[in-house]
Amino acid sequence: MSALGAFVAEDLGLKEGSIPFEAWLERLAGSSHVASLMDFFKTDFEALASGSVVLGTPVARAASVHLRGSAAISKDLIVEYLRRWKISGFLT
Repeated sequence: MSALGAFVAEDLGLKEGSIPFEAWLERLAGSSHVASLMDFFKTDFEALASGSVVLGTPVARAASVHLRGSAAISKDLIVEYLRRWKISGFLT
């Protein structure tokens, strides 16, 4: 698990390895909310979420003054997103 994944899991009170990826996919498949994303989750999500894929931004940064001026997402911002998602009921 990546450092980010471990931090989010800790913040949400999740235990590492609490559900195998295949079991998670099966649960996800039972939800109508993500039907349009199932191919992505089956083929790309695990590699992207594990931190093993690093997406480069040089071309986008060259084209965008806003991206050139932006920094990495901070731990404080992630904490704020998690807090707001909890309040809204998106994360319980």
